[in-house]
Amino acid sequence: MGIGSDRGDAVETAVSDWAMYVGDVLLGALGVKIGEEPQSVGPFLVYQGLVGIRGSYSPWSTENRQLLHRLDSLVKGLEHSPGELHSISLMVFVEQNGATKGECRVDGVMSPAALTAAQSFPWTQQGAAYVFKQFYVLGRR
Repeated sequence: MGIGSDRGDAVETAVSDWAMYVGDVLLGALGVKIGEEPQSVGPFLVYQGLVGIRGSYSPWSTENRQLLHRLDSLVKGLEHSPGELHSISLMVFVEQNGATKGECRVDGVMSPAALTAAQSFPWTQQGAAYVFKQFYVLGRR
């Protein structure tokens, strides 16, 4: 079940979320000017989608660059893989006690290495659990 008062609202929310979190950065990696300049990591330009937070949490800030730094070795490891574009999807559940679990994917495939990198990040605790979502598209320079 999605987020919304009925099926139509849930579908509208899902499409809107996809456009904000995935669509814009995918267009950026394909060469469309989307505003924010991508970051360079190894042989790639990294386009970051908007951060998605569900639950009680203060707004995300400059922590985004710190999180991407935790993924550096993962990104650089894609250097010899085929393809011009790659994706990294993070969904991290931060529990009240600070423990984390989640689902992270690289090119659509579950990635324990991506989850380990995400779990190494010092997640902010506000005394309540929350879900963090982030999507990256990597384009070869």
